Amino acid sequence: MGNNPVSNVDYLGDIFTFANAGLQNSYNNLRSDNNSRMAGYTKELGGLDLKTESGAKRGEELTKLINAHAEFNTQLDAMEQSSAEFHISNEAAPRGFQGGADYNWSEGRVKFSMGSNSVGSGILAHELRHGYGYLIGELSGSRYDDPLYDMTDEVVAYKTASLFGTESDAIKFGVGSWGIKEFAGSIETNGYRNLKGREVSLTINTPASILINYSKDGSLNNFIKSSNNANLTVGEAISSFNQITKSTQGSERYLWGNQLKRK
Repeated sequence: MGNNPVSNVDYLGDIFTFANAGLQNSYNNLRSDNNSRMAGYTKELGGLDLKTESGAKRGEELTKLINAHAEFNTQLDAMEQSSAEFHISNEAAPRGFQGGADYNWSEGRVKFSMGSNSVGSGILAHELRHGYGYLIGELSGSRYDDPLYDMTDEVVAYKTASLFGTESDAIKFGVGSWGIKEFAGSIETNGYRNLKGREVSLTINTPASILINYSKDGSLNNFIKSSNNANLTVGEAISSFNQITKSTQGSERYLWGNQLKRK
């Protein structure tokens, strides 16, 4: 019974799906929490005397927080209005983690495994930020290890999650200087040893020559090393490579954006 999907269809007819009503409520609470925090910061900003040193400093903090929450709203809107399906599941999260996000090839959708029928805003925000990454090509649905997955993908997810903790954490981590250096410094103990050496951010707009450093797909790497493909972006190289694998093997290997739409 817990796996019967509940659909949330917005006015454009685009779909978020949920394993149950509890997880749908968790998503709705996240959106409400995001708007509530943004409204509170906006109200406080309106009452500040920005001509004073303390007022100007606080105003700068509040502006950063407001912009971060507004950006997250925009990201969630983009996911709701995309052609891809995003499914929030109560299935077990990866071992050692509170949640997980990946593209499920058999189900044809981006899936968030939350391991519970109800989840807090910070944990859910972290995974949904990964979901947005699949939409814009920061990550790819891969039949192998995702070569686009790097430290930046976790940093932006943790920064988003921090917006829903204490205000001091939101300022320090969410909109502060915490980033790649700090994340890399704790990589031996934070469960992300698989990201060791992946400090450079890879997206579909990155030069394809850099992708070879992260990719474990020998066929893709050989394709990129060809002189005809040396100057392609990651997106261009993967798109061309997908055409080859689709014609020779019947399926693509790497998906993002509208390609995530269930066939």
